[in-house]
Amino acid sequence: MSSVTSLAGYNGTGTQGTAVTNKLDDTARSVFWNENNTNRALIYGAQLVEAPGGGEDKIGGSKTWILDNTPDVIGDLFLRIRVPVSQLDGNLSDVYMAQCGLLNVIDRIDIKVGSQIWQTLDRNTIYALLCTELENGQFYNIVKSLSGGETFPSNNFINTSKAQGAGVGPSLSLDERNQGYEFNNNFTKDFSLDVFFPLLAFTKNYTGIKTSFNSINESGHLYGAAPDQQFIVQIYFSNGISNITTSQTPNPTCNSVFTNKNTTELQTNLYYRQITMSNIERSSIINAPAGIPMRIKLTQEIQNIDLNSSRTRIDCSRFNLYASHLILTVPLLNEDYLAWNLFGLESMFNFELHINGTSLFGVMPSIAFNNGSSGYYLGINNNKVILFDSSQGAIAGQVRYTYIIPLASTAYGGSSLPLNRFDSITLTVTPVTGSSPGVFATNGASLTCIGQSVALYKEGAASITTY
Repeated sequence: MSSVTSLAGYNGTGTQGTAVTNKLDDTARSVFWNENNTNRALIYGAQLVEAPGGGEDKIGGSKTWILDNTPDVIGDLFLRIRVPVSQLDGNLSDVYMAQCGLLNVIDRIDIKVGSQIWQTLDRNTIYALLCTELENGQFYNIVKSLSGGETFPSNNFINTSKAQGAGVGPSLSLDERNQGYEFNNNFTKDFSLDVFFPLLAFTKNYTGIKTSFNSINESGHLYGAAPDQQFIVQIYFSNGISNITTSQTPNPTCNSVFTNKNTTELQTNLYYRQITMSNIERSSIINAPAGIPMRIKLTQEIQNIDLNSSRTRIDCSRFNLYASHLILTVPLLNEDYLAWNLFGLESMFNFELHINGTSLFGVMPSIAFNNGSSGYYLGINNNKVILFDSSQGAIAGQVRYTYIIPLASTAYGGSSLPLNRFDSITLTVTPVTGSSPGVFATNGASLTCIGQSVALYKEGAASITTY
């Protein structure tokens, strides 16, 4: 055994002496036996359950889930979307999936407590949250599913008499134009496109994937403290056009990254993390005389932003959260996404944010907000879509650009800005060349404000009272 370790060089002085000691006193902490072994949490239980839902699973319609008041806490929400391929294409001709096309089934999702809408999520906001709050591997697998890379039942769609080789399925082929997966006519009609993903709504991950026992925290709606108010999740589906798939033929009238394709039927299921408290903790929360103020994650959105001009000023004065960052999501037009056509395009903007007439960070190049640096600054991720075609060696490019604009030193931290206390908030986006190349979806960009608000649980009811 080598003796060249930190112990061999220890003499209690220098930088090492300020970090470690060989004396057992009140300032010393063992890394082997510490508060993670001695501290205890109030006991609780959790499970993933499906919510009962009613309404039409139909494009242009809506569906409502009313969660009963059995759980003490409602944690993370998860949505499953399935779209029958026979509804996408009845003639067994080729089907070309748009990148994250299944996300475009959603127009918006409202989360209500009682009669008050606590949060509204549109599809761009959901995409922005997936980009920033999932680990890279999680993000890749969900985007693959959203882009047509998963089916239900799995692999039953392959017509083996037409398949080009053993184990070669249509879902392995990437479509060059639309950057999703291509299904050629080598399939049967007994399958659906399938995805299961977190909505990342009012809950936030405090602890990360791997953490010590003493650092574990849970987040959610305290349903046990407001049992008489229904918790409702309502999804509104895209109005008549799903934009799930697209054709190889360019559509000059299309002003989004997807050309149009009609669908009628789909299947959606909502799941949630159901948490049960101990009797003593539940009683203490319900009977707290001053109520329980609890910070929850919320988002606010500005939609239909057009960046195809020489300068775009976005009035953000309606944002009133205790906010730590903004996320600008910019979809591209439906074009051939060859590398040389898009080289440098993602970094073509300058940003400046004025709050009550004062510039927060001056003029900042967009590369500071889209290459991972701002995610590192805030302690979140900035994932980018990279889909692979293992059979052909193809790689899909992005069809949405995502820019993370920090307002604080840490996401959801104490240096966040109380935006409700400012009268004027304006984000200016300017192309560095002086004019836009005209490749962005007309009125397709959206700006999402990410932050917190306070939900007050008192006398059996819950309400958002403080921004």
